[in-house]
Amino acid sequence: AGTRTRSALPEADMVPLLLLPLLWRGSLQQLPGYELRVQESVTVFEGLCVHVPCSFSYPRSSWSSSSKFYTYWYRDGDNTAYDAPVASSNYNKTVKRETQVRFLLPDPRTNDCSLHIRDARRSDTGRYFFRVERYKSQGYSYLYKMLDLQVTAFLTEKPHIHIWEPLESGHSTQLACSLPGACKGGRPLTFSWAGAAVDSLDPQTLRSSVLTFTPRPRDHGTSLTCQVKREWPQLTTQRTIRLNVAYAPGNLTIGVSYRNDPGRTTSLLILEGVALRLLCEADSNPPAELSWFQGPPGLNATPISSTAILELPRVGPAQEGEFTCQAWHPLGSQSVSLNLSVFYAPGNLTIGVSFRNDTAFKNLQTTSLTILEGEDLRLHCEADSNPPAELSWFQGSPGLNATPISSTAILELPRVGPAQEGEFTCQARHPLGSHSVSLNLSVVYPPQLLGPSCSWEDQDLRCSCSSRAQPAPSLRWRLGAGLLEGNHGNASHVVTSSSEGPWTYSSLSLCQELSSDLRLSCEAWNVHGTQSISVLLLPGKTVPQAGVVPVALGGAGAMALLSLCLCLISVYIVKARRRQAAGRPKVTNDEDPVMGTVTRGSQEKLGPDRPPDQAPPTKDAPPSGEQQELYYANLSFYEMKTREPQNLEATSSPEYSEIK
Repeated sequence: AGTRTRSALPEADMVPLLLLPLLWRGSLQQLPGYELRVQESVTVFEGLCVHVPCSFSYPRSSWSSSSKFYTYWYRDGDNTAYDAPVASSNYNKTVKRETQVRFLLPDPRTNDCSLHIRDARRSDTGRYFFRVERYKSQGYSYLYKMLDLQVTAFLTEKPHIHIWEPLESGHSTQLACSLPGACKGGRPLTFSWAGAAVDSLDPQTLRSSVLTFTPRPRDHGTSLTCQVKREWPQLTTQRTIRLNVAYAPGNLTIGVSYRNDPGRTTSLLILEGVALRLLCEADSNPPAELSWFQGPPGLNATPISSTAILELPRVGPAQEGEFTCQAWHPLGSQSVSLNLSVFYAPGNLTIGVSFRNDTAFKNLQTTSLTILEGEDLRLHCEADSNPPAELSWFQGSPGLNATPISSTAILELPRVGPAQEGEFTCQARHPLGSHSVSLNLSVVYPPQLLGPSCSWEDQDLRCSCSSRAQPAPSLRWRLGAGLLEGNHGNASHVVTSSSEGPWTYSSLSLCQELSSDLRLSCEAWNVHGTQSISVLLLPGKTVPQAGVVPVALGGAGAMALLSLCLCLISVYIVKARRRQAAGRPKVTNDEDPVMGTVTRGSQEKLGPDRPPDQAPPTKDAPPSGEQQELYYANLSFYEMKTREPQNLEATSSPEYSEIK
């Protein structure tokens, strides 16, 4: 009993003798209800600390709960009855002198058998077993599982650097450096920090195991080193990390690549059809989400690309404008724009028109335009090109050295007439090529009558009438209540009509006896208006040779004045016949004077392209709807002989009357 034993026998005198063989056997293997959970091998560097977690269990039913409970750690080979433990929870039991204050045990009531070793020494190397006891009653040693402690002079561990929260630019943060095995009560350690991010800090701050600093964007990716030193036994170890600093996008740039030439810019002039690649780069951590927009990005705008590279295979006018790269980041977003100008030749050349006083232009969908004579017309030429093309207007096709009628985009035609009819061409001149577009202008206008003119040929009265209009007018004759039109004839009359360009001609031959006061009219009409001129036939004696029928112009609204004219002319004729009856010689044939014409409708002055052998009217007609200010009537007699007046009164009689 006095020798060292490895017995796990309970040392209480009250243990029944029948249990002794069973307890002895349990010393070499685990008994039911006894269990120890501990790391079997632990290595610690000399002078440092180590904490060995441990927990145990025992059959409480076989143990008395009335006495105090203690836990111990012993060196392997020690006799628990005579040798001192290396660690004890019993303050009344002395531990080995070399382990005092260095080997510590927690409160045994929590079934915690963890062993905490401070300032480890090489002499501490060895095997240790755990034992539990009831005061003066029971005890048990867990010999089946022991702790193997190794104390080495070669440190393999490096300091640990703990970052409390993610590093964010502009926000103060703390970093802690610790050496595994270092603890209170161990040998003193010296800490120091080094790195570009902390070079500007107070040196005193860098000698603490806890470092407080505010990272910057430029600190991202830099090295930070924590060094730990101990004087004896001499120890130096360190760990280096790379800082991961989060910061919002900055230095956002756009790279341009075309024709295999890279570059960076915020504006670009490029030829149409060139392939273009735009590269967006943002300096941020973590990397920002890059997106491309055509134009400024709106609140809910959809990007045209969600990658850093935007491909534009063939640049054209549709791509001209602003392209924006947006860098989205949790710490903030940023955007940068590129203004793209496409250099291209004129295209989509169009002509817009504006009538009267309308300032807005409407684009023509065709290459022809019909306009009423006298209208004000403005033509606007528009060419899509960059830089803008030089625009010029030509009447007709532009020749090699042709002079333009206008060197601006707008061509003014104040009062369009037949002289403006034809082709108008807009030419767009550009360094990359020229382009032109033409408009065929057709001028339409109401009929303009020339005539009628009547004369005697043999025994027939032949009248002719012509009219100019666009589209070409139609002509017809009215003889009294009868309507004569087209090309036809009978025993009493023959009508012949023809057209050439804007002119229409018609002639009438009357072979019948003319009644008194017979009205003959020539009418011209088209879709834009109607005009007519009437001739009043006053039959008398037969004219021996052809005579010209006098004509006077009148307005359709001057019927009252016409009546007055007819009355005065009748007085004149009566006087003439009285003189003839008084002794004037008779002519060979009966004279049949024809006089008086009245105009109805509107008549305008004809242009220089009037038909041949047709005299122009004596005066321009007033605009439609206006009344003429002056009216004339005259009467002519052919082959009449003069005679001496019978008296002074007859001599002083007027030969004609003027009506104003």
